[in-house]
Amino acid sequence: MPTAFSSRLESFRAFIRLGADQEQRVTHVTDVTVENTKACELQAFVTRVTGNGIGGDAADGEARERQAIAEVEGGVPALYSPAFATLQMTPPAGVSVPRWLALVDEAGRFLDAFGEQAAALGWSERDLFGRGGLILSLDGTGVVALTADSVTLSDGRILKRVSRSENPQCMRIPGL
Repeated sequence: MPTAFSSRLESFRAFIRLGADQEQRVTHVTDVTVENTKACELQAFVTRVTGNGIGGDAADGEARERQAIAEVEGGVPALYSPAFATLQMTPPAGVSVPRWLALVDEAGRFLDAFGEQAAALGWSERDLFGRGGLILSLDGTGVVALTADSVTLSDGRILKRVSRSENPQCMRIPGL
């Protein structure tokens, strides 16, 4: 049974598709930089102190808004938009603010280039965004090739995707 949010999201998607048929535009995206971290540092501090970010309903609303923007304007597959929205709002545990900002940028670049392909090849949200997932493994490198069971990075590393029954973490990094 669809929720009120999902039906509003579908209506929004239909509205955007109608507009897209009439005019094609490219939205400028500003790179995430360490210089623009004051608000992010404050949010990270609040998260560390209180155990959560922005309070309850406001955070849920912001997450849903980021999810819709990622899907409709960014072309992020619906499978990955909740995790991408969450990543944009709060740094993963133990990740510094500068590294977190780089992760958001790396995730966005990956989803722009390989999001649809990853979904078609069966890469799960956990494969990309989970503990030990691809996004955390990028470490400043880009993806140059993606298959159903591996990814080749711009620094030459090849990361193998392993089944959950073999390993609860999704990536095996050769040599580590």
